[in-house]
Amino acid sequence: MRFEYQCPDCLTTNNLHERDCSYEGISRSEYEKAYVDILSVLAELTCSKDSLVENAHEWSQLHNDILARLQSVNHVEQTHDGYFRIVPPAERKSDTEPYIEPLATIYRRGTVPGCHDDGLFALMAFYSHIGLSWQETKQELLDWYDRTGTWGRGGFEEAAPEALIEKKKHIWETGYGWEQKGERARRIIQQSQSRASAAGGAESEKGSA
Repeated sequence: MRFEYQCPDCLTTNNLHERDCSYEGISRSEYEKAYVDILSVLAELTCSKDSLVENAHEWSQLHNDILARLQSVNHVEQTHDGYFRIVPPAERKSDTEPYIEPLATIYRRGTVPGCHDDGLFALMAFYSHIGLSWQETKQELLDWYDRTGTWGRGGFEEAAPEALIEKKKHIWETGYGWEQKGERARRIIQQSQSRASAAGGAESEKGSA
């Protein structure tokens, strides 16, 4: 998949940012230049953060957030000795797996009743953002429902995941809003896991009593 210069907050690839984006008003050319400032240095050397800042054309909070964004999508990594480098293509993980929160939690753990719609919205908008076709998006989501066991947790009106995905195609066509929906879904997922852990601990105590 082709790498794109995205706003590090709302992930837009143009001048139109999502509402409440930290970089609303920043043009594509401005954040694209920040990517170039970072990648042009790392294309020549593996270096510390201080050296990266020193060798870049300029440095700002935008650069900090874009460096974090590059790390989150596995394009740049920090080695064990603290140096930054560009990850060679052969070493990169799948571009369709989100590494940033709240998407990472949704992708890896699946959703639970109470946040199914928000979780699906977030993933579908993300796949639209990174340029997956509708067919690719559907396949990713079907695999996700199966891999995480989300569909088996119940809470759906539709008879099968295919029907639900088709019903929500308008989200993919719009392609924005993943962050707010994703945060709500992640919060419910984490609350559900906390309750499950607490219940498991209580059962263990009862068994040992």
